[in-house]
Amino acid sequence: MARLARGALLAVAALSLGITWWRASRSKPDCLTRYAGGYVAYNAGIGVLFIVAARSTNTAHLPWLIAILHLLGASALVAVLLRRTYMNVNTLSWRSR
Repeated sequence: MARLARGALLAVAALSLGITWWRASRSKPDCLTRYAGGYVAYNAGIGVLFIVAARSTNTAHLPWLIAILHLLGASALVAVLLRRTYMNVNTLSWRSR
């Protein structure tokens, strides 16, 4: 089980690094959102892996806490990016697309 978890952890990390590199190489240098895809992929993937680990034990409070924190981190970044994308911060009105 530990080998499988380690392999899944490495796969999530490699995928998120690949997403980050791909986005960073195709974005403007001053655009911080180019790193967001990798951050979201990593935190969501690690959150899911910790949920799987927490479900496999009866008294695992720490894996649940870590899973929730990772998923909240990913969700918070997605919410901020969606707000910046679809809302004009200066006028606090929705942009028409």
